Amino acid sequence: MTAGEYERRRRAIEEQCQADIELIRAGSQAKLRALERIWLHSAGDGEAPRQVSGETVPETVPGETQDSRTARSSGWADVLYDVKAVFHDLPEVFDKSDLCQAIGYRPSRSTLLRVLEILEKEEKKVALEFQSEGGRPNLYRKASGEGP
Repeated sequence: MTAGEYERRRRAIEEQCQADIELIRAGSQAKLRALERIWLHSAGDGEAPRQVSGETVPETVPGETQDSRTARSSGWADVLYDVKAVFHDLPEVFDKSDLCQAIGYRPSRSTLLRVLEILEKEEKKVALEFQSEGGRPNLYRKASGEGP
């Protein structure tokens, strides 16, 4: 191995390490934002839901109506909100695990299916690409005009 080859390989390993660290950091930040949203909208020990001045969690999604903001207080609506926030980062064809990785947590199966149903049937943002018959996950495709 030459000195040049050694240096190239060493730099490639360091660059990959930095990329891995950034992915971990981004995942951690998504989890913290989700935890903050849950904490801000929950009432613990008889308390009213918490309100933080200068809250870092956005209260609306562009194009969201007053009715859909009110609906976000339920579990599936929070997940839908999170999915819409990262929708542009999803690959053209994706499955449930891609979705969970993008939002940084794994909601219940029923909640995730509800969100995908809304995106498919009501909002027409996704279409079922592959219907699983067991053993493999369903695949979804972004609707035309929803890609990167």
